[in-house]
Amino acid sequence: MRPTALSPLLQYMAAPDTDDHARLFILQCVNDILTPYYLPDIKPMLESEDQVIRAIGVTAISTIEDPAVVPLLKEARQDDRPRVAFSALSGLAMQGDEDARQEMTRLYVENETMGDIPEIQIKREVVRALVRDAQAEDLPLLKDALNQPWVEVNYRAAIVRALGRLGAEEDIPLLEESLDLQNEDAYGKLVRQAIESIQERQGQA
Repeated sequence: MRPTALSPLLQYMAAPDTDDHARLFILQCVNDILTPYYLPDIKPMLESEDQVIRAIGVTAISTIEDPAVVPLLKEARQDDRPRVAFSALSGLAMQGDEDARQEMTRLYVENETMGDIPEIQIKREVVRALVRDAQAEDLPLLKDALNQPWVEVNYRAAIVRALGRLGAEEDIPLLEESLDLQNEDAYGKLVRQAIESIQERQGQA
């Protein structure tokens, strides 16, 4: 028997008469806790005639770790609607597809857009995709994004954690500078921990 606690929410999210803002709110609430058990609830969204529902369905499966996800994302990558295709590209990057990660980096660096998707939305999604499992080669982009005012709070924190794990002593001023944009106690503690991790790692080198 598969878990069904989130199924009513996913079904509501897929309903044709559901408001787009409600869909996005539900997606933000559940996206990081979805498991392969919920794929049957999400798959119908990928076949919807509504591009918004398709794009949300693609985003919903992007964080699910299951062999069935990548083929679904590759199929969605061929969608003729830019928002759906871009969501699929982001999903493939999150799934570790190297070509997708490189393409996301290129979009960020070259300030490119896709269809009617605003440049800032592109950049936010690139950060979201790459910081999920950040690698050393992602650091230049993530450092550029850290102190941008358009970066969302949770992804700024994720960048800090990535720098704590992979960064160097030269990145410490950048981390300290980020406190000017976000000075909550929890964020300050996170920055201090990242700096300490860098200093410990440098001391062991």
